[in-house]
Amino acid sequence: MGAALGLDGIADARGFAASDFDHDGDIDLVVNNYNAPAYYYVNHWKQKGQWLAVSLKGTKSNRDGIGAIITAVTGNHSQHRLVGAGHAYTGQFSKEQIFGLGQAESAEIKVRWPDGRVEHFGPLKALQRTVLVEGKGQLIASDPPLAEATAKPPPSRHRLLIWLLPLGILLSLALVFSPRNIPYHEQSSPE
Repeated sequence: MGAALGLDGIADARGFAASDFDHDGDIDLVVNNYNAPAYYYVNHWKQKGQWLAVSLKGTKSNRDGIGAIITAVTGNHSQHRLVGAGHAYTGQFSKEQIFGLGQAESAEIKVRWPDGRVEHFGPLKALQRTVLVEGKGQLIASDPPLAEATAKPPPSRHRLLIWLLPLGILLSLALVFSPRNIPYHEQSSPE
């Protein structure tokens, strides 16, 4: 299938990055190779449809919005993108998120920032690149981030069990596999 799509390079590939490098609304690929030039695969698939490219600018959270979730809603359909960094060993995906909108002319955009606040931006028109700035949207909700909501310290007796359980497992293994429990076979001398 790779050959049919033009993805049949023979170099020793070590990583790749996916992004809209040519700014036409579809995803292209760059493949890094060991001891060979990189491959650049341009997506020329001419499907008719709308798209929207969204980048984030954090003001209260981190500047690139790493950890934010962007949701694009068109009619009854929704798409979600997690803004991340450090995706690969020798490649980095773009922090810009591309949404395919089908025939919709616009999309309602919601951003859940890393600190738990949710903002509404939109509707945003299709066929554009936009930067959404933290604090400039309409605040919808403010939930604590999942890490904070679940980071309650356990009760003191549970804390003690957390420390004692691994020690108990190690002691059990030491008793089971101690030298006196492993059968010793003397080698018999050949006659």
